[in-house]
Amino acid sequence: MEEAEAPEGVTLIDPEDSDSMRGLLENDFKGAIARYTNDQSYGGVRLKVRNLRYADQEKYSIKEQHEAKLDDKFLHRRLRGDVELIDEETNEVLDKRKGLTLAKVPYLTERGTFINNGSEFSPVMQSRLLPGVYTRRRDNGELETHMNVRPGTGSPMRVTLDPQTAQYRLKIGSSNLHAYSAFRELGVSDEELEKRWGPEILAANKAKFRPKTIDRMYNKAIRKWDRVEGATTQDKITAIRSSFDKAQVATNIMKSNLPNLFDREKSASWRMNGRAVELAEGMTKRATTDFNPNMSVNEILHDWLSFDFELEKSAAEFSPDLEPEQMNESYRDILGKAGPNLASIRDWPDHWMDDGKGNQGWLQWYDSYTNGKRTGEDDKQKERWNSFRRKHVALFLKKPTARRAFALRNWGIDPVHQLPEEDQDAFRDVMGDYRNKEYMKWYLNRHDMCDDSKDKMLALASNRGMDIVSGASKDKLLMQAALENYIKPEDLI
Repeated sequence: MEEAEAPEGVTLIDPEDSDSMRGLLENDFKGAIARYTNDQSYGGVRLKVRNLRYADQEKYSIKEQHEAKLDDKFLHRRLRGDVELIDEETNEVLDKRKGLTLAKVPYLTERGTFINNGSEFSPVMQSRLLPGVYTRRRDNGELETHMNVRPGTGSPMRVTLDPQTAQYRLKIGSSNLHAYSAFRELGVSDEELEKRWGPEILAANKAKFRPKTIDRMYNKAIRKWDRVEGATTQDKITAIRSSFDKAQVATNIMKSNLPNLFDREKSASWRMNGRAVELAEGMTKRATTDFNPNMSVNEILHDWLSFDFELEKSAAEFSPDLEPEQMNESYRDILGKAGPNLASIRDWPDHWMDDGKGNQGWLQWYDSYTNGKRTGEDDKQKERWNSFRRKHVALFLKKPTARRAFALRNWGIDPVHQLPEEDQDAFRDVMGDYRNKEYMKWYLNRHDMCDDSKDKMLALASNRGMDIVSGASKDKLLMQAALENYIKPEDLI
């Protein structure tokens, strides 16, 4: 087998080669320190950094890693350098230090983890889509458009169309909103939607109109620190519209995936008539040097139908509801101990970890599979998923509990969609309450709060109606307040 040839400026590394990965991480960090701190001016003085080197041992043994966990230590290597502070005008050296510690760089273990404060953390590695709009047909037949915005400029969202019910859904974070209800409350008219959807689909969605969808949309589309308590409906609509206006995507991705939007004549006709299919077919008749296919629309369609037929069996056997990135939070809590384990079992068996090769277990395989990697493990992992789904969805429907619901989510199965539509919103609230209580229990059991903080939290619970028993243990009262929803995770921030 020929070795892959690396593009210029790219170093290829085996994902399981932790030594090379660690070396690359440490060299990149050292290079960044040299690049961004050396010869930089700050208020009339210049910083000069020379002779950067790591002071600690190059590799930690398994025993040393184990001791770091037992002693609640941060496993790292100190990056040191010789530093001079120089006057910009006179070029005089104002101060200098040799062997000054500039940073403590986390040590990457052979398991692909970091050890901090005695806990072992597993960063979930994944490929990231460039900001843009992407459309696909999912394995379950749903059409889905993913609006992946530039981080920090808005909330990414997905629009799906269920071919059986003709219902459009708008997914923002974990919220699955009725798209028509959201668009209507944002001020989009039925006439405008009919141009794009057609009268039949509009009628089907209009019949399922849900008032106050804008409230749920506000809580998901607007960042927590930007929300205004007691905001009116009009204030929420204005904030959501402003958030959408600030969203940014990559122009080259938009031009590639939605070329007609950048053709004024085509996009104007598209918006006016709402006939996407006719315009797509018309492209072959109005071919230019930029777009001149040598196959008809029917020929292309036939090829795609033939291709889909080959994949039909495997698609039917394996079609999770959730993408890998939608499951990262749960896996960070379980494997990185960053939060409570919300699912049915407290500890995962060792054999779920793929013989020690995959620290993220089933999610790591699913993430690789979603990104196109195929291995001899695929059939085994699909069978595990199918076996779990057959057994646990039935148990969940028989007795829907929040703990069982989060177990399903860990396997890419959306528990809410297993329930009748009229029960879904209420059960989302049940899952939210359960998550809050479990997080509070986890936090209070792992963190020592000072008396002042305890008093503030208990005063907050008292203001919300909790009866504070005089002389009772503050720790017990705090746990009671958490379990009875008088204090919540956001109160800890």
